[in-house]
Amino acid sequence: MSPACYPAKHADSVLMRSIRRQVLAWVLGFLVLALLIMMVVSYQRALHEIEEIFDAELAQAAKLVGKLVLADIDSKGTVFTVDSDLNKSVRHKYEKYGSSAEFVGS
Repeated sequence: MSPACYPAKHADSVLMRSIRRQVLAWVLGFLVLALLIMMVVSYQRALHEIEEIFDAELAQAAKLVGKLVLADIDSKGTVFTVDSDLNKSVRHKYEKYGSSAEFVGS
């Protein structure tokens, strides 16, 4: 019972394996493509969020330095601040502290 005796059955089997391989290759290809797209999008979003956090840290440090420059500290450690626009500035959405005045004199 060699395959030559049953050519139609053998051809169907080879064709079925070939279709299965093609479908498997296409499905795996689409999965790999979807994974790569998700990786790129996630990487870009993570970079954006990290930049936002660094911007908030920089804004917070700038406010602190600005208040320290404008503050006049006497020999006893008493803080006299000059009224400025720094007290009324808008906070960055990722800033950790409500005000940089917490740092002055502490």
